[in-house]
Amino acid sequence: MLLLWAVLGCGDTPVDPAAADTSMKVPEEKIDSDLAKAEAKIEKKVSLPTLAETTTPEIFSKKWLVIIQSSKESGTLPDTWGKLHDGIENVAPARLKSGYYKNLMPCWEIVVANQFSEKKSAIALSKTLKDSGIDNYVKNAGSFVGKDSRIDAMCAKADQTTKTSSYLIGVSVQGHVQVPITAAEIHRKRIVEGHEKKLKSLTESVWYTGIPTQHVGDHKKGDGYTIIDLEGKGEAQKCTVQGFSLIVRGTPHFSIQNPKKPTCGETQIFAQLDCKSSDLERPYLIIPASKKVPDVVRVVGKSLETDAFSKDKMLEKEYKKAQKEAKEQGETLKSQFSKRQLQSLDGKTVGSVKTVQYLSNEGNSYCGGEDINVKYSAMFNRTERISTFMETTERDILGIINPLSENPLIIHRDWPSVLSITDFQEKAEFSLRKDFCDCSC
Repeated sequence: MLLLWAVLGCGDTPVDPAAADTSMKVPEEKIDSDLAKAEAKIEKKVSLPTLAETTTPEIFSKKWLVIIQSSKESGTLPDTWGKLHDGIENVAPARLKSGYYKNLMPCWEIVVANQFSEKKSAIALSKTLKDSGIDNYVKNAGSFVGKDSRIDAMCAKADQTTKTSSYLIGVSVQGHVQVPITAAEIHRKRIVEGHEKKLKSLTESVWYTGIPTQHVGDHKKGDGYTIIDLEGKGEAQKCTVQGFSLIVRGTPHFSIQNPKKPTCGETQIFAQLDCKSSDLERPYLIIPASKKVPDVVRVVGKSLETDAFSKDKMLEKEYKKAQKEAKEQGETLKSQFSKRQLQSLDGKTVGSVKTVQYLSNEGNSYCGGEDINVKYSAMFNRTERISTFMETTERDILGIINPLSENPLIIHRDWPSVLSITDFQEKAEFSLRKDFCDCSC
C-alpha cells in the first residue's frame, strides 16, 4: 500500500487493492524485489567509502599512478568518487601527499585509482575510467623521498593570504623595484585575463609584462614609496610609481624544459617604481609614503662562531625535546653557536643575531634523513639578549624593523623563497612567496 501511495500524484484517489482489477495488480514478490533494489541503491550511495591518507606511502615509489584528483585541500574527494565504486574492476584507491615523491609537484593531496609497476597497465585503467566518465591522468611518482619539514612549512605558507600592513616586501624585476599590490577581484581578474598571454620569460622561473594603465584600483602613477635595500648598503630611498606590471614567479618542475608559458606560480599585479635595480628578485622593504619610515637594521656579514649563551624558557624546552630525540636514536646531541652582525642603515654595528643549532650525527634531516637539525635565533645588543628566541631552521633573517621596540618585526626569507615580515611569535604581517613546483631531493 505504501508503494502505491508513492506512485500516485498529489490529489489522486487511492485505489483499494482488494477491489482493483487483478489483471493490473503487481505481484507482491515483484514489489518486494523493486523495493529491495531501490533500498540497495540508496544504501550504496549513502555508504560510499571514505579515504584516509595511506599509512604506507613508500609502496608507491616509482609506480605509475592513475590520478583522479589533485587538491590543495586535504580530505576532499572527486565528484566522480561514486562512479569509481560502480562495478569498475582493478581499482584500489589511495590518498597521497605529492611532496613525498620526486616526480610530483609538492603541496598537493592526490587521490589515485590505483598504482602499477608497468605504464601500460596504468594506461589501460585510465582508458576504462575515462570511458566511465571519470577524468584522470597517468604519472610516474618517482622515488619516495618521504616527509620533508621544509616542504611542509612552504606548503603551509602557500595558503596564507597577504594581510594589510604598514610594511611590504618588493622585489626587483625588469630592472626596477616592483611592489605587490591588491585590487578588487573583479578588477584583478579583468587585468590578468587581458594581459596574461603577453607574459615574457625573463628566466624559466620569472615571467613579466607591463600593463598600459594609469591606475589599478586605488593605486596610481605618481604614488610615493620609500624603499630599503635588504641585501645592500645605504640609506632609505624615495621612489614613485611609474607604471604597473604582471609578474609570475615560480620554480617549475625539473621535467619541464623551455615552456611557452608559466607552469608554476601565481599571476600577480605589481606597481613598478622608478627606482632601478639590476639584480633580479633582489628583496626590498617597502614603506608607503603615507607611513612613517621605521628604524631598520640589516643582518650582514658571514656567520661566525661565538660562545655559548643562556637559554630562555622556550629554548630550554626545545633543547630538552631535541636531547630526548637524540637519546632515542642512540646519538649525542651537539650544539653549535654562531652570530651575524646587526647594522644600522648608516653602517654602524648595533648588535647581533645569535643562533644555536642542535643536531645529531651529520644533521641530515631531509629527504628521508632522520637526524636532528634545528636552529633557534635571538637578537642581542652588545652585552645581552633583547628578544625571545624564534625557530630559524631553513630561515635567513634579512633585517629587523624597530629592533628596540616592545614588538620588533623580523624580515626573513624562508626556504625555498618566501619573503615574510613577522614578529618573534610568528604572527604574520606580510608575506610574498615565490611558488616552488620542483622536487627538493
